[in-house]
Amino acid sequence: MTPDPDFVRGAPQTFEILVEDGRPDARAFERKTIYKHYTVDDPSRRLGARFVNYYNAKQQGEWTERIGMAVSDDMLHWRRVGDGPVIDDSRPGLHCISGDPMVRRIGDLWVMFYFGYRWRDDVKGAFDTFACSYDLRHWTKWTGDPLIQPSRVPWFSPWDTQHAHKPWVIQHNGVVYHFYCAVGNRGRGLALATSRSLHEETLMSNDNRLHLADPHVVYSQEEDRYFAYGTHRAGEGITVAESKDLVHWKPLAGRLHGGFGDFRRRLFDRYRSG
Repeated sequence: MTPDPDFVRGAPQTFEILVEDGRPDARAFERKTIYKHYTVDDPSRRLGARFVNYYNAKQQGEWTERIGMAVSDDMLHWRRVGDGPVIDDSRPGLHCISGDPMVRRIGDLWVMFYFGYRWRDDVKGAFDTFACSYDLRHWTKWTGDPLIQPSRVPWFSPWDTQHAHKPWVIQHNGVVYHFYCAVGNRGRGLALATSRSLHEETLMSNDNRLHLADPHVVYSQEEDRYFAYGTHRAGEGITVAESKDLVHWKPLAGRLHGGFGDFRRRLFDRYRSG
């Protein structure tokens, strides 16, 4: 395991594609692209395997993204579950997305946070919502107001008037922190909503801002601080920022390079080898 959480060493050359769209067992909804996964560690093996993987799945032809799932005993060999997606909000003739899943355990419930796009008539732009499950396979989708949606008051939060999506949700000292990708008058950046009022601002978006999208936030016990990993400015590699309180962030520029897929392979290698 890499001792410095700011740096992730390269993946071994023998790394194999874990779940891909071109295999014979690929289902119709995932034969174009598979990406943006989230893996749940379930020691009780509700689905007959230790690890459950949820991921974005794109079909051939009309651009529609849904959420599929696969399971594994070792995080190397995966098998698909079911004949269709676990989350499907598609509408014929529209470019609809349900994607970027992440799962948290809240009491007896599993809660999947994900973003939606173009399948709600009352929401303009991409937004964050959720679904709940008792068994990790059958999910009940929330039908109320989105958790986060594009701002309808541009003078109050102009940074997310176009999209407010791609959730990453954690709890710290009794406060729920909902990080999301904000798109508005400042381009694309990382924003934050909390379960109780702290202060409203877009993270890392001042005059010297670091554009950080598709956030993943992890905690290092050894360093006693949080690290936010994300895509840098139009896909120019991966960047990192650090924080002690999840509100005030310091960019750590120039530490990681390469595409998001390559970064995730390196991150996987770091934890697997540890």
